[in-house]
Amino acid sequence: ERGSLFCISLFYALYCNYYIGFMLCLFSCLYFVVLWISAREIKIKNIITSAVNFGWHALLAGGMAAVVLLPAYVALGITESAENSFPSPIKLFVNNLSQLTSQFAFCEPINIADDQIGVNAFCGTVTLILAVLYLLDKNIKLRERIAKTALLVLLYASFDVNVLNYIWHGFHVQNGLPNRFAFIYIFLMLTMAFDAWRHMHKFKVWQVLLAMAVPLAFAIYSAVTGLGERELYTYGITIGLLILYGMAILIYRLGKMHREVFRSLFFFLAAVEMVSYAIFGVFCNGTVGRSTYLDEQIAYEKTTERQEDRPGNQDNFYRSEIDSNRMRDENMFLGADGVVLFSSTMPAATVDMCKGLGIEARTNKNGYNGFTKLVNDIFGVKYVLSSRGTDQLYQMEKVDQEGDMNLYKNSGALSLGFMVKDDIIDWTTDSTDHFEVQNDFVTMATGIDEDLFELEETIDMEDGGTYTIVLPAGKQVYLDVTSSVSSIEITTPDYTRTYDTYNDHLYDLGCFDAIDNATVTCTFKENQSGPVTAEVWTCDQELYQQVHDELAKSQLQLTKFEDGKFEGTVEAAEDGVLMLSLPYDEGWSVKIDGEDDDYYMIGDALTGVDVTEGTHTITFEYTPEGLWKGTWISLICVALYLLTSAIWIRKGKKPELSSAGDAFEEYDFENGQAEKDADEKDETAEETVSADQADADTGDIQEGDGEDHGI
Repeated sequence: ERGSLFCISLFYALYCNYYIGFMLCLFSCLYFVVLWISAREIKIKNIITSAVNFGWHALLAGGMAAVVLLPAYVALGITESAENSFPSPIKLFVNNLSQLTSQFAFCEPINIADDQIGVNAFCGTVTLILAVLYLLDKNIKLRERIAKTALLVLLYASFDVNVLNYIWHGFHVQNGLPNRFAFIYIFLMLTMAFDAWRHMHKFKVWQVLLAMAVPLAFAIYSAVTGLGERELYTYGITIGLLILYGMAILIYRLGKMHREVFRSLFFFLAAVEMVSYAIFGVFCNGTVGRSTYLDEQIAYEKTTERQEDRPGNQDNFYRSEIDSNRMRDENMFLGADGVVLFSSTMPAATVDMCKGLGIEARTNKNGYNGFTKLVNDIFGVKYVLSSRGTDQLYQMEKVDQEGDMNLYKNSGALSLGFMVKDDIIDWTTDSTDHFEVQNDFVTMATGIDEDLFELEETIDMEDGGTYTIVLPAGKQVYLDVTSSVSSIEITTPDYTRTYDTYNDHLYDLGCFDAIDNATVTCTFKENQSGPVTAEVWTCDQELYQQVHDELAKSQLQLTKFEDGKFEGTVEAAEDGVLMLSLPYDEGWSVKIDGEDDDYYMIGDALTGVDVTEGTHTITFEYTPEGLWKGTWISLICVALYLLTSAIWIRKGKKPELSSAGDAFEEYDFENGQAEKDADEKDETAEETVSADQADADTGDIQEGDGEDHGI
């Protein structure tokens, strides 16, 4: 009715998380329709008034959150997500009710999944009984029961129907964690269960028996047929809990259990189930000690602090990474600036550039796999933290150690910006030939017309095969695997490591003074046919040094570096392009010697600016696109929200009881008497009547038979 609480709640959800906020916006619209269907009296005039009020407050909620929504919207527009289209044809992920078994007790919760079938929808076994009781509850209007049940069925269908699933996920194909809107399904399930719980004292014995029998029969059927492919104990515990809950309700309705004893027993069972399942879920997904993460963070801080070019100085920017698959964005956790990023707003151009260079990259993330020395240098990756412990790693020398963690330094890492030839404007990363992309960069950036990387041999790998690769003296050696497989194990003189999930990228096999060997073992995916092609590429170290010297001779010397802004000087020996290892973004503004200048895209993803011969001061400053517009919209909408609330308060307007569902219909705003009071009166009345008198016709014994309450 008034809309103030709805508005501020939806605003908060959108402000905190636009993804969850989108789902709540969609649900609010559907739930609004459900409430009107459930209303005591439906009048067109009241519906229109209420719809305008609902729409106004919903728009205000979105407007107040525009300060974050508008920049997020602009950023999402340049991601791979912006290119999604409705799935076609319409299909079901499963052809049975197996997803309903996700509400069984002790189902293994989903952490990360490769399919779109799984659901985390557990909300207590007893809700399966209460859901049936809700359908049978004549104390709730039939229209309301039908409307809410229809919405619940729609939510459940959305788990299974690809188009509905696509819509709930923000018009996006879900990735990694399926059915993220399940929390709404759970919410609606719990509210319906609670409505049934409020009327527990009014149900007939046959209704309790039916409500118990339906989910019990489904659980038994699932156990016999293996529906949902759950563990045997899942079916067994679920059946046991359904019997326990059902018998407790039945005994209560037969008048053999005091109301407070029943409630205490009921909530005790529910609490034990919830806590047990929570513990079970944690153990299913695995546990890790807090120190495992903190030790790495502390090791990074201590080892880098001991370096001469330690981080923290505003004029000393460089990137660091960690050689670990523990989690995404681990470099951020360490407190490091890095190349690796996992973000829903990661530009598609950045992802495509990484793919073109041979770096591990998918959708909205990349990883520290597939870096050549050239890529490490041009992206300024100066330090890598690793637990491997060898004297060198990825052609970087070990410089420090803290506990089990070792710090490796790349002495060739370039600055955030460096001068290159004008030809770099024509460089493109849109190629599946990773070393062709890097060779083209070298030629266009330095003018050295000689391939830096050369193909040495091609290996056709079969499933389970192990192949030996000769590592020539004085040459960098890389392996390029062109197709994804189940796993690849790489063994070099520096490390042994197994790569799974994402492994169609480059591998640094090292650079050594003497001839040595490396091995690669390939394991195919199920039903994958071979062979899988792998290429061995080499880079002459002397030629690489010439390339590096050319790139390093005119670098940007930073004098200031802070969030959203950096400044530095560059001494250009000739007219050329200052190339920055900075993802291109429309939000930057550039000044050269205090004058505004233009910048443009290099390599389909990075940033470049024209610089003339001489010494120049260059300033880059960043403002997210849409930030100021979003800020003004938010301020205006906050003012409108306050004005709207003030008008409501000034008028002293109270909700019209005829225009809402039970929540308003059964609440007297003048006297403050809720439906709860009415229920309590019903119970009191029952307590004054004997069991035989209360239900002589049906034989149903009501609560309050005199014996329980001492009457």
